[in-house]
Amino acid sequence: MTTESAPDGTPAATIIIFRKGPQGGPPEVLMTVRASAMAFAGGRAVFPGGRVDPEDRALAARLARDGARAIDPDEAAHRIAAVRETLEETGLALGPVGAIDAERAAAARAMLMREAALTPVLEAFGWQLDLD
Repeated sequence: MTTESAPDGTPAATIIIFRKGPQGGPPEVLMTVRASAMAFAGGRAVFPGGRVDPEDRALAARLARDGARAIDPDEAAHRIAAVRETLEETGLALGPVGAIDAERAAAARAMLMREAALTPVLEAFGWQLDLD
């Protein structure tokens, strides 16, 4: 009898964003549609999210060293990835704490697209992270 092991998965995170419907209607759920040319789930409706990047892990380690709320570094990296991907894909700044409005969130999204990492965005806007 041979035992085949499944390949390791790609560490990733997603977030489900919903709000109360207008005039007491049903809840609304935010999904995005992936570009059809993408190799993974091209053209599919998905929740915001994506892979955990090395920069997400580095930020999680830094937060742990700085004495941020005790959280497993791997879990923190996944939450950071969800924050980063949500800002990148939707322009919603969920997780950062500080002076945030639509204009600053749009500027942060543009910077994130250039920098491809959340740390420079947090530093530039003077934001902290609330990973809860």
